[in-house]
Amino acid sequence: MNKTRSAEVMSQALWPGPDPEMFDDLPVMVWVVEPGGAPVYFNRAMLAFAGYESTATLARDWFTSVHAEDQQSYAEEIRRALETRASFAIEYRRRNDLGDDGRELWRPPRTQGDLGHVIDSRPFRAPTDNLERGLEQLVRQRRDLPAGSFLFVLSDFLVPVARATWMRAASRRWDIVPVVIQDPVWDASFPEEVARLIVPYVDPNTGESRRVRFTRKETAELRAANEARLAELRAMFRSTGLDAVEIASDAHADTLAAFLAWADRRQYTRGRKW
Repeated sequence: MNKTRSAEVMSQALWPGPDPEMFDDLPVMVWVVEPGGAPVYFNRAMLAFAGYESTATLARDWFTSVHAEDQQSYAEEIRRALETRASFAIEYRRRNDLGDDGRELWRPPRTQGDLGHVIDSRPFRAPTDNLERGLEQLVRQRRDLPAGSFLFVLSDFLVPVARATWMRAASRRWDIVPVVIQDPVWDASFPEEVARLIVPYVDPNTGESRRVRFTRKETAELRAANEARLAELRAMFRSTGLDAVEIASDAHADTLAAFLAWADRRQYTRGRKW
């Protein structure tokens, strides 16, 4: 699995200007290396992409993060770029893109019209409040996202985000558009037909599957709870001025229709679709 990284390598010995931290706010990934290839500076975009908080820690792990089979070719390409002072592109595998047994975990897009493909069969282990954490992190990195930018937030929103978090994000003057993706039968409601039937159930915390039987009372309670949760979510979005897109189908035509309906509402209420 290859991933393309492109950047211009700048030698610290020939650094032509002031402190390189002046590039912290650029919306591109920039790093500076010594003539021997050792990294000495990463801007904020590069640190965020790699998942590090400081240059020191990323510099420590920079070379070892490359897959062992690609480290030699990676080092040789860097060396040639430093010698010629030229821009370059490298294709290599990151160590963290492979599983413990060396299997490929995801395949990146090859063209602008292609999508990446996750091929990891491991259970999803993110914390239940990962959406709220993501918004809080985005607020802290606000300089990387200019005011007026569209921010589409895709989630099932089954775990609610605090109203205060939405308000903090909205205060950054981003155009926030929640995209609610819920199954209309199992998430937005609950079918009465499963009462007294044995159905498979997967525990969201352990990932274990077992068969259960729902009573009519349980199905009624689940339906009421799911519908109330969605109603509260819609009310919260309205009260904070957020116009959500609701997607209840994986059909391309239905998804397109949901976004077109959102664009029409936006044009009606704001006089424009952007």
